[in-house]
Amino acid sequence: MHPAPRVSVIIATYNWSSVLRYSIESVLDQEFEDFEVLVIGDGCTDDSAAVAASFGDARVRWHNLPENSGNQSAPNNEGLRLARGTYCAYLGHDDIWHPRHLAVLVRAMDETGADFGYTWLQMLGPEVAPGRERVRLLTGVAPGGVHDKDMAVPPSSVMHRREAGLSIGGWKDYRTVRLPPDSEFLHRAALQGMRFTCVPELTVFKFNASWRKDSYVEKPCHEQRECLRRIREERDFRVHELQAVITALIRQHPESVPRIQVAEDVPPGEIVRRNRRLRGLERRDGDAPAPQPLPARLNLADTTAEPYLGPGWSVPETDCRWTDGTTAALVFSLESPQQSLLRMSVQPFLIPGKVQVQPVRVIVNGKFMGEWTLRANDWEQLECEVPAEALTAVNTLVLELPGAVCPLHLGVSADARELALRVAWMDLQPVGDLPW
Repeated sequence: MHPAPRVSVIIATYNWSSVLRYSIESVLDQEFEDFEVLVIGDGCTDDSAAVAASFGDARVRWHNLPENSGNQSAPNNEGLRLARGTYCAYLGHDDIWHPRHLAVLVRAMDETGADFGYTWLQMLGPEVAPGRERVRLLTGVAPGGVHDKDMAVPPSSVMHRREAGLSIGGWKDYRTVRLPPDSEFLHRAALQGMRFTCVPELTVFKFNASWRKDSYVEKPCHEQRECLRRIREERDFRVHELQAVITALIRQHPESVPRIQVAEDVPPGEIVRRNRRLRGLERRDGDAPAPQPLPARLNLADTTAEPYLGPGWSVPETDCRWTDGTTAALVFSLESPQQSLLRMSVQPFLIPGKVQVQPVRVIVNGKFMGEWTLRANDWEQLECEVPAEALTAVNTLVLELPGAVCPLHLGVSADARELALRVAWMDLQPVGDLPW
């Protein structure tokens, strides 16, 4: 018996020897070589044992279960029992690894001390007729490196410490769990407090058998053979596949592509003026008009609102204007300051599960006037009294918006603005002029 390897690769298989050859080849092509390959037959009756032996590599070991269990759980558990490595990695018999797969996972597991790790995996749909788009999906992407226990992560991209897999009870029989056993295995690991690490590198190519009708009857292997050939011969193979994934996503979600969105009534030069303010550049002569008295109602979507806008506003839209940043200012003059009621029609920027509330504070000439916490994605009218002593001949009203967020950073769109509120209108009416 050879010394214990760092990694035990477990390949569960059942009567599909033509494709098994290519998955084993992709393991033997690995840059990281300190591994054993445990090919576990699920009661195989074909020549899979001969295929495993044909490589003449002592690292490749064959073991066949006495009867077919109908799922990968039983052979995976047998692989766990036989494994001698510190880490266990799984590979579907019809999937292909890139040569860097084991190297990047072992390094990540060593450096982070994680119990479980995974890389990006591409799911490839069946080949299609010319002119049609082949299905390409990417999974294993963990924004911010935080594992999502509900994300589908196929076993072919997964590595775990052998003891961690055993400590959570191994793989469950498919007849005893509601989730597919591979999903249930990782979900249970997360619930039991196992530590996960994600490696942001595409290293696995999965050819879902369930997407290919009668695949276990016809036993094709041409897709895996071609994938392995391209990996070996095309230096930029992964780049091309990621480009294809991005192209497919954009076709499905064209709204994610930045587009020119400017209302027809935006005055000439406004976009450049706004961008200059955002960059912190000084205004050019003529860009800063003198403060003007407020109209009876200031409609933020109207071009007449432009003279009142300080920093923190986006371009006008059909019926409103977005704030852009954690503060938004309005500057106006008053001939005779007196106690007034400030009213604004606003709608908060909320996204279920991501942005739940938008806090708003109103400051007039440096003095606090009121605050609200907006929780509903509806238009609301905010009101607060402004005492006469808070007002002067020239006034600055500031909306403090600490909850402003960038949709681009959240991954929900290509919008790079920091959004908090849509504002339709505002007015400031002397209390004595109000009808009540």
